[in-house]
Amino acid sequence: MSDDEEYEYDYGSDGDYDYGSDGGNEDEDKDNGNDELIEIENSFYEGDDLRTENPLKAIEMFEKVVELETKLGDQVKWRFKALQYLVVMYFTTG
Repeated sequence: MSDDEEYEYDYGSDGDYDYGSDGGNEDEDKDNGNDELIEIENSFYEGDDLRTENPLKAIEMFEKVVELETKLGDQVKWRFKALQYLVVMYFTTG
């Protein structure tokens, strides 16, 4: 092939791709659970970011993590980490 030849690519039919349903609620129940987990994780990381700059606000965020994850039941991933930080922060802030 020479440099002058043009290359053509066939993208296929756009009708072959499934873009998902619009407004279907089959995943709605899963999303509600994920929203709570995301809120817990975000609160933890926000508290972690605030530990040195604003310890009192960080304590509030870690307490929120404990409260939210307690409502979910036996999950302790973020709650345990938040409690670890809370113990240290209560000790250092008096």
